[in-house]
Amino acid sequence: MNAAALLVLVLALVAMVSAIPPPIFDAPFPVPATYQVTNTHKATFDATGKLTVMSTLPCNGDPCVGVRGHGEWSYDPATDGLTVSYWMNPSWTISQTWVCPSKSRDMNVSVLGCCKLVSASGAQSDVAPIPAKSKTWVRQ
Repeated sequence: MNAAALLVLVLALVAMVSAIPPPIFDAPFPVPATYQVTNTHKATFDATGKLTVMSTLPCNGDPCVGVRGHGEWSYDPATDGLTVSYWMNPSWTISQTWVCPSKSRDMNVSVLGCCKLVSASGAQSDVAPIPAKSKTWVRQ
């Protein structure tokens, strides 16, 4: 391969990488990301601040609190706090703020450890959107 062809290839690669839009929000991990937060729960964080929660648990009532739902997330780098909000209905919002001080050092931050629920509001905020007992989150 001659020098001109190599230069064109390098410039094309730089252009492709530059064209990838950065995420809208700061995050403690690359997004989009899905984490197994308990044996039965997964949380998916997308680059626009949307959150999806899914569980393998059956729904034992209406509404299905903590089994499945949608919401939003945000991250505060100053406090390392990850806040998730989840809407059960227009008048019932659950909000949680998590801190996960232990993070694997690989490119995808595959494991978030020592996670702690530092604040919560709303009825049943101990089970939704992420169960309060969740201590280690593993990227899927």
